[in-house]
Amino acid sequence: MIETLLPPAVPDSRELAADPRGGIWLGPPDGGLSHYQNGKLESYPPSPGPDHYGARQIVVTPEGFTFGALGIGLMAVRDGKAQVLSARNGLPCDSTNGVVPDGRGYVWLYSECGLTSIVMSDIRKWGGTRIWL
Repeated sequence: MIETLLPPAVPDSRELAADPRGGIWLGPPDGGLSHYQNGKLESYPPSPGPDHYGARQIVVTPEGFTFGALGIGLMAVRDGKAQVLSARNGLPCDSTNGVVPDGRGYVWLYSECGLTSIVMSDIRKWGGTRIWL
């Protein structure tokens, strides 16, 4: 069976990533992330506002994190909650071109200001608020 969905049912996307828990992640041009599964689309818009470059890379981890490398920073989604990590809350710069978790407790970013590593436990505590347990 072939299923074809066209915009506006799903957003025009530059990046895709399979979700091992089901469905697919999409990177629409506004810079947020969207998750499509079983005919339902859930969107996570960028904050503080639109990112006119869109997602440059999407990575889904076995632990349930989805990371999106955006022009406004790194978007992290887990359990239906999204947070953008940027220069406003600790990254050395905003524009993130690539992201890769190394499986040893670090997430590596390639950005306009070079290579940055972040400890996963710091992502859970970003901005002084624990949003994930």
